[in-house]
Amino acid sequence: MEGPSGELSFRVRGMVCNLCALRVKRALEGLPGVEEAEVDLETERATVRHKGGGVSSGNLGRAVASKVVFSRLRRLLGRFGKPIAE
Repeated sequence: MEGPSGELSFRVRGMVCNLCALRVKRALEGLPGVEEAEVDLETERATVRHKGGGVSSGNLGRAVASKVVFSRLRRLLGRFGKPIAE
């Protein structure tokens, strides 16, 4: 999915709170070539505006997966009184 400047929209599953959505947004915006990201918890969608070049579906997917998994693990451990730091 590499190519010229543009916009990509895709589904993000597994977000359970606004903090999850914020972490995903920050992870996406931290990728090279990404100019802006919008993440909607209710619709489970993310939209990324990019400059092209190094932006690929694989890079986006890895960035999202790492944050969603971490958020879910943190929430689960917090229920057992074992909070984890970021």
